[in-house]
Amino acid sequence: MNANARAGEQGADLSVGDGHDVDVVVTHFEDPQRLRWVLDSLAAQDDSSLRLHIVVADDGSATPPSVPDGVTLLRQANEGFRAAAVRNLGARAGSSPVVLFLDGDTVPTPGYCAAMVDALREAPGAGALVVGARRHADLSAVAARGDDVVSWCAATDPEAPADGDVLAAPQWLRDGYARTNDLRDAGDGDWRLVISAVMGMTRDAFERLDGFDESLVGYGGEDWDLAYRAWNTGVALRHAPAAVGWHDGPDAGERADLAQLKEGEQLALAARIPQPDVRGRHGIWRAPRVVVFWRPARTVAPSGEYAALESWLALADVGIWCGERRPDVLADDPRVCAGEPSDDVLQRAEFIVDVMQPCVLRDAEGLLAACDGAPWVGGGVTAARTRHRTNVDENRRSDRVAGPVESLADASPIVETVPADGPLDLEAWGRRRWS
Repeated sequence: MNANARAGEQGADLSVGDGHDVDVVVTHFEDPQRLRWVLDSLAAQDDSSLRLHIVVADDGSATPPSVPDGVTLLRQANEGFRAAAVRNLGARAGSSPVVLFLDGDTVPTPGYCAAMVDALREAPGAGALVVGARRHADLSAVAARGDDVVSWCAATDPEAPADGDVLAAPQWLRDGYARTNDLRDAGDGDWRLVISAVMGMTRDAFERLDGFDESLVGYGGEDWDLAYRAWNTGVALRHAPAAVGWHDGPDAGERADLAQLKEGEQLALAARIPQPDVRGRHGIWRAPRVVVFWRPARTVAPSGEYAALESWLALADVGIWCGERRPDVLADDPRVCAGEPSDDVLQRAEFIVDVMQPCVLRDAEGLLAACDGAPWVGGGVTAARTRHRTNVDENRRSDRVAGPVESLADASPIVETVPADGPLDLEAWGRRRWS
């Protein structure tokens, strides 16, 4: 099927003009031989209707790589392994509706770009992220015996068993793609199945998420962080098994220093991905698991406000944003903030809660469980998973409007309205609630 026929299928409209424009960002550092293989393979892509705009993004090589006419070369200073920043540098140089990422040691097969575009087009919703199929081979040995690497990659069965030139592919990735129906049924932790060596996104989604997190420096994590934020904000994930890229060398799982590398990656992700199996439940983080907007429509005595806010802190990995007025009653707690959370915080939060009437949270775990499949509403509170909110712009809305107070019969035992008639007797409240 050619690209023009694919344009009529259900899903995102990625066409531009009379063809299909695709930006391809190839990352590079001090590896001109492998880069030549990648660029030669991109020149041999088999769908002539795709207009490929190729950018080589160099992460500070001492000598600039040589690139063919028509290929853009961009460079950044050598300030450590900055894969996130160099990928953003390459992506921001283009304007096509699709941006694909390839590592400079991963050689695409002839149908790679077309298969990636097909997978992005199939995915509905608020943009899409696709990961191809990375296979492993000793391409350096292929070249050393005089064979043409580009032809070898095009002709070799990616499902061939490991033997000689072909090296083992990670089984956990294969199992994950099978379990999730090629990520169509991706769940909470399946962002781990995305690898940026063979990744692509619709540009609107990439730009809405502000690309890769450039504060990540060193081995790994930038792809999982972006994939988590994408999935968490409703971007569809897809795996394109026909989009094969051959990586020269074994999987990282065979590296002798893997444990040390993974330690740094895991600690970096703990600060960014708030899922309990990544960071635990009880730390205080800049990007919390639960964002609470405290916007009660009526005032309440300081004692009542203290009791209410203290109860919402039972969510543990939580940040409470109170708009222009930061309550004095919890002035020393860094989880209670004035102003509004940043877009970055909202992209990472698993749950967003609007408290539009002064309410006490009685069952923290019950609230999160109640909004697992759809928003939960009760007692002047609306709670939802970030990815289930109907409009991605709703996550960053600052003009919260107080809704009606539903009957406590609907809300109980999860929330309880704070009494409106004067100060709360905290001594009696404490004996009843806190002891």
